Amino acid sequence: MKPVDDMHPLARAGRNLLLKTTGEVLARIAFFFLFIYAARALGAEDFGRYSYAATLAALALIGMDLGLNTLFVRDGAQDPGAVPGYAGTLLAVKSALAVLVLFILLGFCRAMGFGSAQTGLIMAVALVQVLWGLSELGVAGLNALERMDQEALVKSSGRLAALLLAGGLLAFGYGLGGLVLGMVLANLWAAGLSLWLLRRRAGFRLRWEKGFLAHLLREALPLALTNVFVLVFVRVDIVMLELMGRSYTEIGWYAAGIRVIDGVSIVPALVAGASLPVMSSLAKQDRAALVKLYRQAQRLVLLLGLPAAVGLWATRQGAALALYGPQFSETARAFAWLAPVLAFLFLNFLQLGALTALGLQKKCAVATGVCVLVNVGLNLWLIPTYAFVGAAAATLLTEVALFGLCAAYIRRHLGASGLLARAWRPALASLVMGLVLLWLREWPLWGLIAVGMAVYAAALLALGGLTKNEMKDLWRLSRRPGEYGDRA
Repeated sequence: MKPVDDMHPLARAGRNLLLKTTGEVLARIAFFFLFIYAARALGAEDFGRYSYAATLAALALIGMDLGLNTLFVRDGAQDPGAVPGYAGTLLAVKSALAVLVLFILLGFCRAMGFGSAQTGLIMAVALVQVLWGLSELGVAGLNALERMDQEALVKSSGRLAALLLAGGLLAFGYGLGGLVLGMVLANLWAAGLSLWLLRRRAGFRLRWEKGFLAHLLREALPLALTNVFVLVFVRVDIVMLELMGRSYTEIGWYAAGIRVIDGVSIVPALVAGASLPVMSSLAKQDRAALVKLYRQAQRLVLLLGLPAAVGLWATRQGAALALYGPQFSETARAFAWLAPVLAFLFLNFLQLGALTALGLQKKCAVATGVCVLVNVGLNLWLIPTYAFVGAAAATLLTEVALFGLCAAYIRRHLGASGLLARAWRPALASLVMGLVLLWLREWPLWGLIAVGMAVYAAALLALGGLTKNEMKDLWRLSRRPGEYGDRA
């Protein structure tokens, strides 16, 4: 087997994508089914209560990440010798930040007058997220070293453990407490395994180097702002729903829709994550190869994102009922606005990754910062009149704004990407699929999914969206990756 560095960039990205897919798909499927089951077992009100606690904890724990993981992946991919220093320093920094943020979160709960039960739930969920944050530190190091096989082991085993432990406790009637306890135990396992595997590969030790720490904070600040802004405009709507007097039941309906979007977002996350270390190295070595890789990745997310958006929109009522049951039928109203989010979400993952690889994280911060203002303003305008449906509409409009801003930056630094030329065939094939799904909308959801996939594939081939030569190239790439195309 050829060493990773000797492989063609497209082959490296493809290898990374395959390995990341193995872990991410297993992990996301396990987590998706856990929360589908949790919503059914807890009901809309308690599921909304949990979602509010999880969102509040996630917003608070932005301070634990500060964009350092993304910087770790980028710089570690460019200089593998830097991985031990990064790992030891980041472990110390993240541990200290986690303790600080937990104390601040506890003070916030007291200041807001939350009862002991709600405060306990919020703090327990925050502990769950701290442990997963530590596991992601190890995963970032493995990602930088392009050890996606070990990353897959960490993520899949951690999420499968959550499904078994938390799902089992829910099944035995332990409710919210059982859900959170199971997730604490599962994430403790994932954090321990992740850091142990990275230590075996990189041999790091806990350290606190002031000069290196200053470098990290200086370089990571734009990434930190980007992460803060993205998480705020993606999650602040749930907090705003509660602050603006909407019930936990409504929050539960909306959060159920967001969970589906999060589940599907595995696809662009995989493409962007697999491409990031390769794009980072090409940004310094071969700009032409970077442009080629970016355009290939862009075409892939179009082929996958457009049918996902149209398919969910066309089956929104059946999807809500099949996944969550009659008590979540109102979630279909949120899907009407959240489904189109997928088309832009797929592209935005890739665009933010490309800007980071180019060292343009300040542009990411500017774009996402503008989108925070857009999202909060839209929520303030739409939630009082349209409740959770207004929050869904605000999410869609914010993703559109982010797409436009990032596309302008990409065009300036990589040239025109030919997006429209790449998009019309999958868009038309998706439209054909959507019309068929609307015609057959009374069918069971799983039958609609199978029919939709078949119709989309047939329409795409008929329109020339995927040619026989491209399929042969993909097969040759999978069989002899080192011999595909010009070597970088």
